[in-house]
Amino acid sequence: MFQVNKKKHRLVGLLVLCIAAFIGCSDREELEEQQAEQIVIEHHQKDIGHVEITSITHKGNRFVVEWVNDANCEQGTTSVRDDTGAVTILGASIC
Repeated sequence: MFQVNKKKHRLVGLLVLCIAAFIGCSDREELEEQQAEQIVIEHHQKDIGHVEITSITHKGNRFVVEWVNDANCEQGTTSVRDDTGAVTILGASIC
């Protein structure tokens, strides 16, 4: 009798772990291209002019976004993680 209960407990435990893993994986939402663009615009927007996206590509788990603000002569490249929205400035310059 003890052996049967032990097997049932293992089976139930394994089932719970599988369900938890499935739920954890399915909760991950990736950003869409438009959301990544908006994050970059908000991150680089200044009082002068406005940020314009010139190109966007998806590489691995990141969007690589090139942008320009002609009014203050600023441009750059920024990466946005598609799973967290974390921003990394890859390069920027001001004339």
